[in-house]
Amino acid sequence: MADDHGTTGYSDRWVYAFDQLMRIRCIERVLGEIVDVRLWPDLTLLDFGCGRGDFIEHFGRFFKQSVGYDWSDRVIRLAANRLTGRSNVTLLDTLDRLQGPFDVVLAVTVLQHMLSDEELLRTLRTVSSVCAPKAVLIALESREGSGQSVDFPPHVRARTIDEWKRLLDEAGWIFCKDYSFYNPYLIPTRSFEEYRRTTRWTRRMYRVLKRMHVDADWIGTRFEKQAARILEQGVDGIIESDSFSKIMVFSKGSA
Repeated sequence: MADDHGTTGYSDRWVYAFDQLMRIRCIERVLGEIVDVRLWPDLTLLDFGCGRGDFIEHFGRFFKQSVGYDWSDRVIRLAANRLTGRSNVTLLDTLDRLQGPFDVVLAVTVLQHMLSDEELLRTLRTVSSVCAPKAVLIALESREGSGQSVDFPPHVRARTIDEWKRLLDEAGWIFCKDYSFYNPYLIPTRSFEEYRRTTRWTRRMYRVLKRMHVDADWIGTRFEKQAARILEQGVDGIIESDSFSKIMVFSKGSA
């Protein structure tokens, strides 16, 4: 994904431009509900599975120190190119180099790629060991048992809410709350439908140029600008109805 598309999310730049910004805005809202924004400048952040650095680029502006970890040195290089000159941001591709204490941990569609419970538990315990006593963890992951018919790809292991709670609890994280999250393909919201409508012709042009192997990054930038304009009108990614995608909040220590 990193080599072919420059991202570790959706391969379609059109969807990625909107969905990644929606994730950032919704997680910022959730974090603001559980940690007073006035405290952010005194806290440290770990973006676990940071990919090309979208989240740490955004949130790194608000925290005293931020660390982005990803096991892939290739995506760490992509992130480093974007974060040149950010003295309060560190990027790592080796888990045993993590040093806290971290006050806030973000894990965005990362834990679901650990197919083995044993591997997940080992990783969660490692993260917990470098976190402050009252740290919070915000995870956006796939969830089984929503009642929706979803064919998860083989590299994703969706777990039930109870399974997520149990595994996090065994690693020292106490469940606090969760939020249902939209999906651009299966649970689109008003803002995504507007984005789809207003980028229709640009999207067609982009796909034609890609098939012809013509550089179309300038069109990708247009997608990002249009997504930002639409989401400035309101962020509706957190939904009332149940969903197979959940933002889950955990606390180290007491709930």
